[in-house]
Amino acid sequence: MSIEHRNPDELFKLPGFSQAVQTSAGKRLYIAGQGAFDKNMNLIGANDYEAQARQAFNNIAIALADAGASPEQLVSSVM
Repeated sequence: MSIEHRNPDELFKLPGFSQAVQTSAGKRLYIAGQGAFDKNMNLIGANDYEAQARQAFNNIAIALADAGASPEQLVSSVM
């Protein structure tokens, strides 16, 4: 099984942190810890929780698209 750490250009970068991890075992993509940050690490919607939620879900969509997937293919979202 291969493991690939994915960091789309549209999302922020941090040392030691991956936006998503993809495995070759059943072509799975693991995404965790998405927040309301743009690719420059700016907080979107500082006092607007709806705007923050939209940004976090947009970040998930970006990570999915980077792996060739879409939100319709998301299996689980545990909050």
